[in-house]
Amino acid sequence: MKKNIIIVDGYSTGSLYAPKLASKGFQVHHVQSSEIIIDIFKPSFKEYDYASNFVFTGDIELLHSHINTLDPVAIIPGAESGVDLSEDLCIAFTLFANDASLLDCRKSKSLMNDELKVNGLLTAKQHCFTTIMTLDEWLKDLEELHWPVVLKPIDSVASDGLHICDSYDECITAAYSLLDRDNLLGKKNTSILAQSYLYGAQYIVNVVSREGKHCITDVWYTNRTRFEQTKQILEDRVLLSSSNAPVDQLSQYVIESLNSLGIHNGASHVEIMMTPEGPAMIEVNRRPMGGVMPVELFNTALGSNHVYRMVDVYLASNSECIQSEIDYQISEFIAIVDFTFQIGGEIQHTKGLTYAKTLPSFHSVINAPTIGSVVSKTEDTIAGQGVLCLSHRDQAQLMIDLQVIRQLKVNGELFGVINHE
Repeated sequence: MKKNIIIVDGYSTGSLYAPKLASKGFQVHHVQSSEIIIDIFKPSFKEYDYASNFVFTGDIELLHSHINTLDPVAIIPGAESGVDLSEDLCIAFTLFANDASLLDCRKSKSLMNDELKVNGLLTAKQHCFTTIMTLDEWLKDLEELHWPVVLKPIDSVASDGLHICDSYDECITAAYSLLDRDNLLGKKNTSILAQSYLYGAQYIVNVVSREGKHCITDVWYTNRTRFEQTKQILEDRVLLSSSNAPVDQLSQYVIESLNSLGIHNGASHVEIMMTPEGPAMIEVNRRPMGGVMPVELFNTALGSNHVYRMVDVYLASNSECIQSEIDYQISEFIAIVDFTFQIGGEIQHTKGLTYAKTLPSFHSVINAPTIGSVVSKTEDTIAGQGVLCLSHRDQAQLMIDLQVIRQLKVNGELFGVINHE
């Protein structure tokens, strides 16, 4: 049996693949999709977890030669920055590949929504533009019902570059700030996607797929606030029981979407808005859920986690490892609260955090700022920020505690921040 596996950009939660695969007896190799690792991913990259690290500089023949030498059993994307290269390689080497004819629809958020719409799935009204003039023409024809308008880069990560615009002038200003500028993935924004704003509750659906069979591994409600009328900030995420009302409807929409996009294999992290008309796509990410994933907490609540479930599917002999479309049970309810800041400055006290630690459902804190440290005002949703984790067998107790923490955040009392300017 071949024992080599390649991870492309093993950052963020993708860093969990290598140790898990090594424990299964595989030799894990790393392909770095570019010479520079962007700042938000640097802390999570553990080069010592890999037998080798190949830095891709654009020479595809050299990369193919390297992969031929390793003769891997699988090529797996770790973080968003490695998704496109990983998928190109999977198709070239016929390793857990997705439909090559729909590759462009998976790479472009604009083409993705176009393809979903063709297949009868609800999406936002949209336009992809490369010049301010074409955006101007689209905005002038936009009906009042479709405002606000969301602008975002075709390629980026988290909420980098996302703008929520209430007027024509705001749209044009935001477009000038985005077009032809570098995004967090190190790519130039040559195309910007404009979409009508989707009203409703936003959810995350995580999926693992093998040979066209899909399995929902976990579903989350995400609590977001609108920041300075232009952006959305992720405040917290709450794990939903598989029996909760929206899970079945969301799951069916996601599975239809994956099939429409030719996604047959791999992990998918899907963001959906539940609108009054039903589920509508925000975007499909072809990699595990990013950000902070406390393995112990997830494993206690779910018996596993998105990354480990994908490892099991990759290593199974065939797709029979997927028994049902919704396959998870909760033994404990969990919530993950992001540390967000209304102002930047120096941390003067952590009294609110200290109080939160006394709540019945408190579990742990990851990367909490300490007294004397300096924080920036939160303006986007970027992986790597600190979080507070809650866990409890009683869902009602968890939600009571979560409301307390939400109020502390609203009041600016979770941390005492002083702006010296």
